[in-house]
Amino acid sequence: MDSNTELGKLISHHEVTARGIFKLVLLMLFGLAVGGGLLGLGIFGGDDNIPGRVIMSLLGLLFLLLPALGVYGLLRGRSNAVRIHENGIAVHKNGTDRVLLWDQIASYDAGSFLIIVSKDGRSVDFGMDGLRAPNEIVAKLHQEVTLNRESVSGIASGSSYTSPSSR
Repeated sequence: MDSNTELGKLISHHEVTARGIFKLVLLMLFGLAVGGGLLGLGIFGGDDNIPGRVIMSLLGLLFLLLPALGVYGLLRGRSNAVRIHENGIAVHKNGTDRVLLWDQIASYDAGSFLIIVSKDGRSVDFGMDGLRAPNEIVAKLHQEVTLNRESVSGIASGSSYTSPSSR
């Protein structure tokens, strides 16, 4: 069965925003400036303290990893997205889609990373920083996975739920 048909109508689409990319570029520039400065002082420092210059050069190289990792992040993560549908969620990461229907989700954890665990034990993780409207994703997951599951288990056990507006 086609995953788009299975998921139903698209409700919302969440992708990395320009703000998220801007923050990553600032982090890269910071690493480049500090790393380049420390490396330059370590190599061209005028004193005879060789161990100090070596340590400074190594620190500079560590800070230069920030721009390298930033370029990698920009190349790998700029097309990542989360799509919320009426029957499930699709996570597009690293060029592939992972589709989960609401009833296939066992649990989720939302913080800096959204981690969704399916009932078959596989997990999907997705960076939430820089994503457009991440609170909408968490709210929909809470509604579909937590609240709907509680209402279904309440009906199965014989209890009923009455909304405050109908009282």
